[in-house]
Amino acid sequence: MYKARILTIKNSNRDKKFLFSVFANSGVRLLGFLTSLIIIPLVLKSFGTANYGVYAVFISLGGYLTTLDFGISNALQTELAQAAGGKKEISRGLIASGLMVSLCTVVLLVCASILSQLWGFYQVTADFLFSDQSGVTRDQLFLFSTLFLIFNFLNFPQSIFNAYQLGWWPALAQAVVTVITFAGSWLAANTMKSFSFLVLTIPIAQIVGSAVLWIIYLRQSAIPLIELSQVSADSVRSLISRSLSFFWIQLISVLAFQTDTILVAKMLSATDAAAVAAHGRLIFMASGLFSLIAAPLWPAYGDAFGRGDHAWIRRTLAMTVIYSLIISGIFGAMLVIFGPQIFSLWLKDSLSFDRTIMVPYSAWLVLVAVGTMLAMWMNGCGKVKFQAYAGFFFVILATAAKILVVPRLGAGGMLWAANISYLICVLVPVSVLIYRSNIYRHKQT
Repeated sequence: MYKARILTIKNSNRDKKFLFSVFANSGVRLLGFLTSLIIIPLVLKSFGTANYGVYAVFISLGGYLTTLDFGISNALQTELAQAAGGKKEISRGLIASGLMVSLCTVVLLVCASILSQLWGFYQVTADFLFSDQSGVTRDQLFLFSTLFLIFNFLNFPQSIFNAYQLGWWPALAQAVVTVITFAGSWLAANTMKSFSFLVLTIPIAQIVGSAVLWIIYLRQSAIPLIELSQVSADSVRSLISRSLSFFWIQLISVLAFQTDTILVAKMLSATDAAAVAAHGRLIFMASGLFSLIAAPLWPAYGDAFGRGDHAWIRRTLAMTVIYSLIISGIFGAMLVIFGPQIFSLWLKDSLSFDRTIMVPYSAWLVLVAVGTMLAMWMNGCGKVKFQAYAGFFFVILATAAKILVVPRLGAGGMLWAANISYLICVLVPVSVLIYRSNIYRHKQT
């Protein structure tokens, strides 16, 4: 009776933290959505459609660079979530070891970035990604990449806050990022008239937001602070072992979700890439909302899994999947139906609405919304390797299909190829895994 009451109290605290984080993350996503509605037409008007396509490629490139923490932050979040109810010495050892590994990683990567600039690698990359008419230089690419590598390290406290289900603090930092990005974009377009400054605003805003997160972390008393004396070889090995699977998942995710703009820009044109990016912005802002809502589920599932609370996992998983399916379906249908009116009010004559792009994008929104909820269960319950295998086959199939389809069916065909690949390689296998998992075996016994 006593144990049951303790479990009930812990469930209640977990639910409260989850809901609080959801509301905080939703508010930040709404702020980002509203600022993007202003930034995109501003960039189109000030720098033209082709340059907006280049700007979208830089955003995709930023997604690739964020994978270069090699999964350490995600591994730390999972390990901390499962150890949160145990001895604090274990948590301190994990945090200190994670910081040390992240610091060593960023030092090596920044040195590699400097050498790449000296040896001309960035010039080769700029020539490959961008046309000569884009005006992108290797110095711009070097600064953008190096700043993102520094951000990867500075963002270290986010995984600690998320692990302890204090996601409202990262949400506050993200709000700072959104405000700085908006202010920098407005300044670049209206005052400085500088496309280079517009591009560099992206990583600079992320760095400032991370600095705010560090200030909050160092003033917190509810979670362990960093004690370098707690670094241990066992914790380092545990984090590196788990991080490799997360790195592969991160890389797969970026290859799956961030290559479309780059692929269209390379195989078609920067103008076509701008069209894909503008339509995709509406979709990815919505899918980002699902990701932010789902993010607190990761540590919550880890906590529940560590305590053996299968009933809570089963109930929460079913509820979030059903709600995400309904909400994403309604939102996607509204974008398809009212898309012409939205584009007319939003972008004026800068870009036209294309239903052949929006329909597959809306279907993608539904698939990814459900997949995101399922991924949080797998992350929290340690089913990382299965994600890596599923993602590997998805990327192989989707990338091959996209390359074959783009010259023949254009951007719309490329998006349908991604949808079908995701359904076959990810959603169906993951659904079977969940049905056969211990949460349902527990229910049957």
